[in-house]
Amino acid sequence: MSSVHIHIDPVGGIAGDMFVSAMLDLYPEHKEGMLENLCCIPVLDEIEVEITPHSDSVLTGKRFSVCGSDLGHHHAHYPSLRNVISDSSMTQKTKDFAGRILLYLAEAEAAVHGVELDQVTLHEVGSPDSLTDIVCAAYLINAVEVSAWSCASLPAGNGRVSSAHGELPLPAPAVVELLKGYPVHNDGRDGERVTPTGAAILRSLNPQFSTRRSPMKLIGSGHGFGSSTFQGMSNVLRLTAFEAKKKSVQYEKIAILEFEVDDQSPEDLSIGLDRIQNFKGVVDVIQFPAMGKKNRMTVHVQILASQEQVEEVAAKCLLETSTLGVRFSCIDRMTLRRAEVVHESEDAVVPLKVAQRPDGQHTAKVDAEHLSTIDGYRKRKRLKQAVEQQVERDPPQV
Repeated sequence: MSSVHIHIDPVGGIAGDMFVSAMLDLYPEHKEGMLENLCCIPVLDEIEVEITPHSDSVLTGKRFSVCGSDLGHHHAHYPSLRNVISDSSMTQKTKDFAGRILLYLAEAEAAVHGVELDQVTLHEVGSPDSLTDIVCAAYLINAVEVSAWSCASLPAGNGRVSSAHGELPLPAPAVVELLKGYPVHNDGRDGERVTPTGAAILRSLNPQFSTRRSPMKLIGSGHGFGSSTFQGMSNVLRLTAFEAKKKSVQYEKIAILEFEVDDQSPEDLSIGLDRIQNFKGVVDVIQFPAMGKKNRMTVHVQILASQEQVEEVAAKCLLETSTLGVRFSCIDRMTLRRAEVVHESEDAVVPLKVAQRPDGQHTAKVDAEHLSTIDGYRKRKRLKQAVEQQVERDPPQV
């Protein structure tokens, strides 16, 4: 079974028009459908879009621009724009995705200005051209049906940008909110590199930033140009599409935290590690004996956690144990595809975890918590073997 994976390379940055033009350069067959979709939005009746071939003498691709007589600064409340999308005749999937992009924008503005979501006023992103970018991006994302997205590090930009609130530092405050947790870099070039609309589109795609991916076949690329120019570099967003066979393994980045404890009682350390195990973002906690300084016996603790929560998990370790420091780093992890299922029979309802191995075979494991409710080793053993074998013979989709 094959699927499409698209990698986003923000060479010049990412904006709504750059994303749309890159998608159209990669998938030109969706142009007419996208234009017809715009007719579903009555407030965009006066808008015309231009999709033109473009070259900067280095690369070729497309440029997407919105034309109309009323494209100045607009002040639109989030609820009214949300209703424009929900009341349109677009397909529900396109409405949902456009609504998600708009919601991310509004949430960022609410955080920046300290107001409730329904009180957010969108200025630059409330204009017809920004709404057009959102609607077109939502349509193309659904039309292509990409199974996974990944992205390279994002350029932060330097300098100031004009807005309805006056001059703002780059990256703009709303962009900072939207890019929290994402890798960014400074390449020394001035100008706005990531716009709020571009950042909201990116956030809605939930891309992976891991550099490790399973082998894939390259099937195409698309270039979307921005309106600005940079000396010595193309202001382009590149999308590369890959055909990837569905694998039983998947790659991800995960944080590993380590520390030693030699002055905390086993009883209290057990309580502390149990609290850490149940903390948000923690995947697993293990401990084993080690020989510390001055030949003292110590406990070495190793924790796997989400890289997004690594600092919070480290703080939790310092709170729940007597250690004075925590070491951490991010590593690549390869895991099997797995699913939690429930097996029902006349006698019992049994929860299991099912994994697909690299050879295509499936293995099942009855949930240990469920087994703890059954009296007697013999009964637990028989139930475990019978249910696991039955599920492995007829495995679910993982």
